[in-house]
Order: sequence, then C-alpha cells, then structure tokens
Amino acid sequence: MEQEFDLLVIGSGPAGQKGAICAAKLRRKVAIVERQRTMGGVCVHTGTIPSKTFREAVLYLSGLRQRSFYGSSYAVKDQIEMQDLVFRAKAVMTREIEVIKSQLRRNRVSVFEGNARFLDPHTIEVIGDNGSQVVRGAHVLIACGTRPAHDHDIPVDGKPVKAVAQVTKQAFVYVFDRVSGKPVWPIEERPVPASSVPGESASKTQPFPTRPAPIDIQGVRDEDLIALTPEIHNEAKDIVAKYDHGPLFTPPSERGTIQVPGVAGGGNWAGAAIDPESGMLYVGTYRLPFVVTVRRPAQGESRYDFIGEFRYLPGPRGLPLLKPPFGSMLAIDMNSGDHRWRIPVGRAELIPTVQALGIRERLGFPTRSWALITKTVMIVVQSGYFGAPRLSAGGTRRIADLNNFDPHLWVYDKTTGEMLAEIAVPANAVGAPMTYMAGGKQFIVFPVGGGPLVEELIAVSL
Repeated sequence: MEQEFDLLVIGSGPAGQKGAICAAKLRRKVAIVERQRTMGGVCVHTGTIPSKTFREAVLYLSGLRQRSFYGSSYAVKDQIEMQDLVFRAKAVMTREIEVIKSQLRRNRVSVFEGNARFLDPHTIEVIGDNGSQVVRGAHVLIACGTRPAHDHDIPVDGKPVKAVAQVTKQAFVYVFDRVSGKPVWPIEERPVPASSVPGESASKTQPFPTRPAPIDIQGVRDEDLIALTPEIHNEAKDIVAKYDHGPLFTPPSERGTIQVPGVAGGGNWAGAAIDPESGMLYVGTYRLPFVVTVRRPAQGESRYDFIGEFRYLPGPRGLPLLKPPFGSMLAIDMNSGDHRWRIPVGRAELIPTVQALGIRERLGFPTRSWALITKTVMIVVQSGYFGAPRLSAGGTRRIADLNNFDPHLWVYDKTTGEMLAEIAVPANAVGAPMTYMAGGKQFIVFPVGGGPLVEELIAVSL
C-alpha cells in the first residue's frame, strides 16, 4: 500500500535534514529516504565528521588538547595507534547518527531505508534488504549529493592535464595532476624564519607553489596595513609594533606573532568554484589577522612546557588591520596559473568609521564568500560575522555567536567580474549555494543560520 507525504526527501545529509525538519515544523507530513546504514550521509560517514574526529583524537591523545571523552583518568599515550583513532571516530559517528535520528523523531519525520527509484515524478520505490515499498510525495527534494558528470582537463603548456587544486588558509593554491599526484607547476622548498621559543625547533623550510601566485596578502608589512588616512595608517603600525611579525610561516612566539591571512583567513573552508569550460578557478578569500602566542602553562594546566593561544587582531577605530579589499573574489586562469581579476565582496563601507570618512567605494567585508558558476554568470553569497568569544553555559568552552551583516546575493559577469545584480536576502549564508530548475524557473538555494540564528534554507528564483 502506498504512503502519501507532502514532502519526500532523498538523502539524509545536512541539506536533507534541514529541508525535512523545516517542512515538518510547518506541519507538513515528511519522509526521508536514505540508503541502509548511512544515516547522515557522506558528512557523517566519510567526510567532515570522520576527518575532523581523527584530527581531534590526535590532538587529545598527543596531549595537545585535553578532552573528557575518554574519562578524566585517561593517561596520554606515548604512541598513538590506528585503533585509537578508529574507536574515537566510530563513537562520534554513532553519537551523531543518534542525534540525527532523535531530531527526526521529535519532528515526526518518517524514515525509509533503502535505495530510491523514481516510478514517476511523485512516486518512489524504496528498495531495501527486506523488499521494496512505494511512497508518494506532493513534492520531492533530492539531497543526495552529486559528482561531476564529466571529468574536465586543464591545458598546461598545450597538454591536457587532469588536475586537482587545493586552496589554503595560507593563501596558496596547490595544483596537482590527480592521476600521478605530481605538481602541475613546481613547488619549491624555501627557507622560513626560525622559532624564538626556547627548546622549539621549527621546520627550516616550507613548500611554496610557483603558480598560481598567492591569492591574498601573506605575512605582515607596513605597506599592507590599512591606510584610509595617514593617521589611521600610523595607528595600525602602532598596533603591529606590539607583536612579532614578518613573512609567511613566522612561528608563534611568547610575545605573540601576527599571522596573515590568519587562522581563519585566506581560502579557508569556503573553498573555490571551477568553470570547466574556461578553466577559470574562482576563490573567495579574506584578510583576518590573528595573534598566536606561546606561553608557559599555569600550575596544573598542562604537562607541556608551552601551550598556544590565538585571537583575532582588530585594527584601529574598529576597522580591519589590513588594507582593502578586506574580502574578495579572485579569478585564476588555470590554463596558465595567472590571476585575471579581483573584486571586493561585501560592504565594509557600512561600518560607521568608514562612513564617517565619506568613503563610498566597495571595500569588501572580511568574512567567507562562496561562488556558484553557471553557463553565463558567477553567483556569490557571503557569511555574517562572529561576535566576541564568551564562555558557554558551565564555563568550560569559549564560543562566539554568529551575526548577520548586510546579507545579499550578488550576480557577476564571470568573465569580467562586473556586477550585474545585487539582491537583498533575509540572512547571510553559512554554506555554498546550489542551483536547480523547477517549473521552468531557475532557483538558487543556500543555507543560513547557526548558533542563535534560525537554521533554514533560502531559495531565490531568477
């Protein structure tokens, strides 16, 4: 017997979860279809959750970060074994799956396990271990992830190369042949500053790609500081003079070292977008300097000689420390590795100090930006900003609340970077946009919210 629903969601990853729960809160009858034993999708099973968990487990087991997961009596291990990491990953994944199931149960979302097969636009056959069943939905949301329909190459020196590019917080783009793993352009080991911390021996060299050029400012120089007026520039220099600073990869120090693009700057996790037809890579980047300090721990604070801390370093008068564009979108021709154009993203000119100076030109805003590339245009959304850190309930962890700031969706000519449209939206994005066609219209959808802000999807029709 067929079951009827207002909304059927295929896929239980973050997008599927949010879509199903939002519809259920609107008193709609909702069901999710997910393959057996993969509740939570790639995010939980092979993507973000496992990779972050491995990292956290290494930090804990090495003693670099104390956690209570293994119990307060757990002793730091001299050697970390793979079974330790797998145990932690499985425990976190199991817990995450239970949280997802609990959220769906609370919102009365039905779950069907099995592979989905369309019988018609509104009817789906769910094929599971115990046979199949048929469900119908007035609407169907496909949220099962995707992969490129075709492999695309970039021509380098006249030869096609199957390439993979990695953008980084250090404002580099590393490009490799994805078949052989060899660099497409040379990567050079170059000398970097030594550490001033007693007993610490930092690496003498670091890898620098020769192409493409860095996507943003690296390291700290006077000429890269904010200089909207001569007085503001001098005030910025006074701030910088209080800390150690230098070129990229200058190690943290007891005095505090300024790192640029910063702990959360550069390419960060917003990633990049590629136009497979032109070979153009579009990277959102922003300048967010941090001070990273190494200090001796207080009595009983840690078993190590030194521990590290970091914090955002603002500029003078509530302004950013570095010159504009504070946040930008950069187009890189991956056929040659050359930069083609850069445009500011966001409107720092709305900051009161900037308004008081009478500045009206676009300066960009120092936060994450995501690009979506279509046949003709580049669509960009931007995140809000985080407030000052505060202690969570119980006082054991520092958190920062997310705030909206001038939320817009921008449309640009992808060839020139010229702005074609600026559309106000209810909230800032917290993830990459996607696009689809429905009823003869094109829609752009992106996630918003988090922390104190309502989590939902926003759709804009074009």
